[in-house]
Amino acid sequence: MKVLRELWFTVLVLILWASVTGSGLVPAKILPSPLATLDALKAHVVDGSIEQALAASAARLIIGYVAACALGLAFGLALSFTKEWAVGVQPVCLSLLSMPSVTFVPLMLLWFGPTDKCIIATILIHSTISMALATIDGAAAIRGRTVQAARVLGARGWYLVRSVTIPAALPSVIGGAKQAWAYAFRALLSGELLVRGTVGLGQSLDKAKNAADIPTMIAVLMVVALFSQAVDALVFRRIEARAVAAH
Repeated sequence: MKVLRELWFTVLVLILWASVTGSGLVPAKILPSPLATLDALKAHVVDGSIEQALAASAARLIIGYVAACALGLAFGLALSFTKEWAVGVQPVCLSLLSMPSVTFVPLMLLWFGPTDKCIIATILIHSTISMALATIDGAAAIRGRTVQAARVLGARGWYLVRSVTIPAALPSVIGGAKQAWAYAFRALLSGELLVRGTVGLGQSLDKAKNAADIPTMIAVLMVVALFSQAVDALVFRRIEARAVAAH
């Protein structure tokens, strides 16, 4: 039943997709059939291009995401001890988050050139801010009496952070980590679409667009979606389950 609950909508979309394309309601040049899309995916798997693109994108994504989580967590924890300063930082962070990640790519191109550093820097911006804000919010939710009681019992410095602040803020931090992942993925694809000469899923999309190869475009989008779902199922859901069990 659990598998059915998780997959019913995906199956419904595939059925509707096959019905619409099979009936001729939508021309194949606009929306190819699932079989045509699968054939395109198979062709790119056989020649190794999709695996190469996925590996390159995953490497950039992991580097940028891990760095963003570390920086955001450290920045958020630092501001949680000076809440009066955090009030001034949050509006700036929120204004930056409201800007699409693609708007930062031209600036990163000027700073770092058409390299992996450009794409990773683009990933860092929104993901770091998202993680920092979630950490600040989680730490702000801790009652003052809890911190005072811990200090009375001798908790100070890093021990206070490790034993009181982080555990109490953990639900918010996990939510921030998931949101940071979404921001990182968007920034990755934005960077790869605009940075020429790179290998990645974004460039695979761009090349398919230039060739008017819609089956390949949809196939790449499916790979992106499947990769994101796999990370959610294998990483974030397990972390959430352990966090709930710990609490």
